[in-house]
Amino acid sequence: MAPPRPALREISNDVIAPIIDYVERALGAHGVDELLGLAGEERPLEELRDARKWGGYLDAVALFDAASELCGDSDVGQRVGEELFRRHRSQGYLTAMQQACATPADALRLCADYSTKLSIGRTHRCVEEGPNYIVIESHGTDGAPSNGYFCSMTAGHWGQVPTLFGFVGVSVETRCQARGHETCRVRVSWGTEALPVIGAPGSEVDFNQLMRDFEVMQSVGRKLASAADLSAVLDGILDGVDGGITAARIVVAVKLESGERLIRSRGVRPADADGVASQILAHDQASTVNVGHHALSALTVPLVSSRGMRGAVTAIQPPGTSSIPGDRRKVEAFAEHAAAAFEAVWTRQLAEHSQATANGLLNLARAVAEAASPEEVGERLTGLLPQLVGADVASVWWWDGAADRLRLQARTGGPLDGDDVGTELGVEDHPEIRAFMNDLSPLMLDAADAAALVPLAVDGFRISQCAVVPVIARGAFAGLVCAGFIDRPALSAEQCFARLAGAAGITATALDNALLLQQIRHQALHDALTGLPNRPLLEDRARQALTLAERAGDGISLLFLDLDRFKNVNDTLGHQAGDELIRQVAFRLRSRLRASDTLARMGGDEFVVLLPDTSTVPAATKVAQDLVDTLRAPFEIAGRNLFVSGSVGVATSPLHGSDYDTLLQRADAAMYEAKGDGGNSCSAPSVRTPHREQRLDLETRLHSALERHELVVLYQPQIEMATMKVKGVEALIRWDHESLGRLAPGEFLAIAEESGVIVQLDRYVREIAFGHAREWAEAGLPLQVAVNVTAADLRRPSFLRELAAELSAARVDPRLIELEVTDRVVMTEDELRPVLHHLRDLGVRLAVDDFGTGSSVLNRLQGGPFNTLKIDRSLIERIGHTGQAPVVQAVINMAHDLGLSVVAEGVETSAQLALLRRYECDLVQGFLFSTPIDPVSVVNYADSPHPDRTALTADAYR
Repeated sequence: MAPPRPALREISNDVIAPIIDYVERALGAHGVDELLGLAGEERPLEELRDARKWGGYLDAVALFDAASELCGDSDVGQRVGEELFRRHRSQGYLTAMQQACATPADALRLCADYSTKLSIGRTHRCVEEGPNYIVIESHGTDGAPSNGYFCSMTAGHWGQVPTLFGFVGVSVETRCQARGHETCRVRVSWGTEALPVIGAPGSEVDFNQLMRDFEVMQSVGRKLASAADLSAVLDGILDGVDGGITAARIVVAVKLESGERLIRSRGVRPADADGVASQILAHDQASTVNVGHHALSALTVPLVSSRGMRGAVTAIQPPGTSSIPGDRRKVEAFAEHAAAAFEAVWTRQLAEHSQATANGLLNLARAVAEAASPEEVGERLTGLLPQLVGADVASVWWWDGAADRLRLQARTGGPLDGDDVGTELGVEDHPEIRAFMNDLSPLMLDAADAAALVPLAVDGFRISQCAVVPVIARGAFAGLVCAGFIDRPALSAEQCFARLAGAAGITATALDNALLLQQIRHQALHDALTGLPNRPLLEDRARQALTLAERAGDGISLLFLDLDRFKNVNDTLGHQAGDELIRQVAFRLRSRLRASDTLARMGGDEFVVLLPDTSTVPAATKVAQDLVDTLRAPFEIAGRNLFVSGSVGVATSPLHGSDYDTLLQRADAAMYEAKGDGGNSCSAPSVRTPHREQRLDLETRLHSALERHELVVLYQPQIEMATMKVKGVEALIRWDHESLGRLAPGEFLAIAEESGVIVQLDRYVREIAFGHAREWAEAGLPLQVAVNVTAADLRRPSFLRELAAELSAARVDPRLIELEVTDRVVMTEDELRPVLHHLRDLGVRLAVDDFGTGSSVLNRLQGGPFNTLKIDRSLIERIGHTGQAPVVQAVINMAHDLGLSVVAEGVETSAQLALLRRYECDLVQGFLFSTPIDPVSVVNYADSPHPDRTALTADAYR
């Protein structure tokens, strides 16, 4: 029995656990089993996930190596660091740090201290700091080997910390001991303003918390807007601060023009509250206050009103503590609400001699407090303003700062032309608007002056005077409230202004709430990266469209689009480039659709299109093909042209289903069928198109198909045109499913790629094909054997080593092996070109497969390591069409000029063969000669007496 392994305490399991979490997130539970087996890890999974336990450096490195290989991810350290942050956040460990730290830099210093505690031989400290960045230096002491994984992990973890404060963080490793530097250095930077956006990249703002903040703000806004007196205003702001931030002691104090002081407090004795009130009234932005004999930290915000009130609100904290970022903005918002509410209270008190006017202000406050949009605020306000001030007409204008324009929102009091609403007044045409915005004093204008400033307030009415009052929201100009009078107003100008100012104050609070509600609704129903509708909004629109279509006896269509090999962009150029590509794709797709169609982003690189009045497969397929075609032009990303393609699944009602969920599943399944056929195409559900549940079952069985010997390697002969003899074969995989029968690659390879099983399948095909190549050569039949190699294999660091070992184990001459890569790898994977040259160094041949995008690929082949160009069957199928044959001829000629052999795939007719022979194509393969056959049949076929194989027909081998 082997001796028990020593219990090492070199590195905390808090480093190891997120490696396991990352693999489980990427590959599922079976991936974790493979990870532990590949890393040679014998400890129980529960122990590895216990952050209180420790392990050895080499154990952690082995797990990193295994995770990188299984996931095909060269940046696994970065991903694991992000996973550690996600793990800590979900467990609530970051809450205390978030509350204790005022800035990302404060939090990152704590993180550096914490990271030092995770191992016995590595220290981290801050060496440089700026307003929006911090540099942390790390040093591995003797006995603690340097490894790039640990550096990348800390960079990934630290890069997420600014998101706690609403910033997008970026971490860059500028030095690394593993690369020969004396120390490691990571620079973490973030934006200058915290602008939390739900679902934005790099941000994990808690949507529920944002909703709670909004609900508190809305509730307080309603209380303040409908407050009956000043005491109610003070109670309202006290409730808002108490509910909106965390503070043990709160004091609100105001001093009226008469000299009277009003004080409200929580958590403070009355005698102490009076002393705090004196301090904050004298210093309305005090950062410390004395409570009894103790000097305590304070967050103080002034309360100011033009109606004779001044004061302050302060939230008191223990000494030495800092407020959480965002608390000041919340308290300032409550203070602005309170100032507006005081205006309303003051106005109502001034107008108490008229019960009708007082009731009008109260009714106005209650009415606009419930408005859910700026439009509704304007409508309710103009409906009640005339009775409030005795006006004959009223109008509301909202300010559009981006366009420097006032826009008419609502108007009442006379015949309203619907075309008036939305009318704009630009500053360039009405400079008096800018003068009014700079002064912000209420104006009582005669008809001529009013027509110059806000013409629609008086046009069409016999108005003699017009009162104009600004609406101020959050300290900024938000619009105008106008009241017009046919005769001179019964109220004095001061009384009229007071009441309109009160109404404007109430309106500002309601407008603020309505805009915030609109923003939250938009964020909840739209994708933050592209601005497109998200899954919930798509579902709502689709269900409505289905209901309308059913009533009309019609149908709808759903198109499910997924970008082909999008992961390559993220892995090669980074997630920032991937995000930019998604934005450009969304813009291009949207430009090809009608206004009545809905384009939604489901997440990642998946989009769904709702066609509400398209119920036939041909019509929907035409739109789908148009979307596929519009992606063909290159996208300029990070200074280079990227070529991407898309696969689209089509489902229509009622043919493929009569409810949203079924249609989405069928479109999703059809998309995978298109992807299985090579991508860059569209497909409608066929009899064998698997539903999502069937795909899950196929994926589950595929993991054990190798063990059950269900996978079969067949070979399609390649005929040399000059001799009409078999020169080589292409190895092709088939799956003999126990219930579905023999499945073609298009029915399961896409699932294999998505689940990560493709690496094992490719390894199995190479093993079988290399063995047959040796056997045929030893029997006097040295055939060239072509084997497909995926980009996922080429990106694996261990692939070259594995391939060399496989060639050696098979004892096959490498010159008999031809590795096929797709033309898309040649076009977009510049980083893989050195790998391709290393493959040639092993002695194997290289071929470009699926060629079909023209001379742009050929130009990139010049001076490259390739031997062969394979023309895709899609070009051969159209070789007889007008204008297509010269394209094929030009490709063959250019390939020959570059010293490449040319293989034509998918040859099915004698006419195609005749043209290819005329164009001097080197080799051909297709059903005209043979379907894929087993190894024994390869020998028989190669030896068969067919001096002129053109006599063979597709029917003879189908």
